Amino acid sequence: MVALWIILGILIFFTFILLLKATVTIEYSDEVRLFVRVAGLIKIRILPKKEKKVRLGHYSKRAIRRRERKLAKKEARRLERKKQHQQKKADKKKLSREERRRQKEGKPSLTENIAMIAEILKMFFSRFFKHLKIKVARLHIVIGTGDAAATALTFGAVCQAVVPIQLLLEKYTCINDLSCADISITPDFLADSTSVDVKISFSLRVWHLLDIGLRALRSFLGTRIRAMRRAARKRARAELAAEGAKSSARSDGTQA
Repeated sequence: MVALWIILGILIFFTFILLLKATVTIEYSDEVRLFVRVAGLIKIRILPKKEKKVRLGHYSKRAIRRRERKLAKKEARRLERKKQHQQKKADKKKLSREERRRQKEGKPSLTENIAMIAEILKMFFSRFFKHLKIKVARLHIVIGTGDAAATALTFGAVCQAVVPIQLLLEKYTCINDLSCADISITPDFLADSTSVDVKISFSLRVWHLLDIGLRALRSFLGTRIRAMRRAARKRARAELAAEGAKSSARSDGTQA
């Protein structure tokens, strides 16, 4: 009975994790502000970054030596990785054409990789944008160029570009009713530059990301498995041909 309750608790926990919703909010007026809110409770600010507090302890002899040792280890690891990479390249150049061909056996060809990438991208855009929810809270654009004629032309071009973008978003994403959003695009014939004030949110649940990741992994593994099977069939045919050649040679020797 205790084990059943433990399994039930684990299932509830993972279900709760999968149903969590992450919301990314972008704001821009005088500077870019970007933060992520998880489950509507946890807020993580990404931009602008918090300024680090200056503490005297960071500049003590012990702290400086620790940072120097850390940087030295990091540089040593970088040099070691570079040396290993150069050694691999040198070893690869020494291989014969037959050895290079054998190394490539079981790996997808270039055309298969391109087809796989295209399939993953198609799946990503179809699944990701299907689940993605966009909320335009505020979009204010005041167009100014310093020249009245150029401002008028730019304003007309922006207005013409907004409609197809809106239709595209409404077709492929779950976007809020833009007629209710605070959207305004106006020309300012006296302004020297264009100003933008934007607040847009993107939200997606964890299980949507898991679904996309599993589908991409299935496509990748399917491509690798097909390549390995093709290589195995090729090796089997080569072994059969070699066995046939040996048996024919033995029969010729017996007849002689």
